[in-house]
Amino acid sequence: MSWTETVDHPGCFVIDFSASGDAGWATLTTLPHRQDGTAPRRYSTQVTLPSAPCTDCTLRIRQIMLGAEPAAGEACPPPDLAPGLTYYSCANVALEASSVTATAGSASTSPAAASADGSCSYARAPSHPAIASALCGMLFAWLARRRAA
Repeated sequence: MSWTETVDHPGCFVIDFSASGDAGWATLTTLPHRQDGTAPRRYSTQVTLPSAPCTDCTLRIRQIMLGAEPAAGEACPPPDLAPGLTYYSCANVALEASSVTATAGSASTSPAAASADGSCSYARAPSHPAIASALCGMLFAWLARRRAA
């Protein structure tokens, strides 16, 4: 996974996975906030997804914003994290027997709009590749006819 931090906030990043429609979140990894340079700051990490297939999965990254960087040995996120101190960004994924497919649906939520339970509830986009291909084909055909007119 790769992402860009655009606003500098002390804290950490937490990558979570839900195999059942934004419920039963499992933390895959936690990364500390880097203090090198200024934002925008690129991050990248590898995560291991579960091996069991699922069609209603969500991959979520949370940016935990604290008043100061955690001291050595302090947990991030802290167990008593106050509401409104987390940015969320989510992606729908489908895990198949031998591949992973990300769908077009994703959501990014500011702390004020994030739900209290940290879920990434939003309308799911079609996950079948043929639907996405058909929609792209219709768009290109429409553009071609529009240019010809």
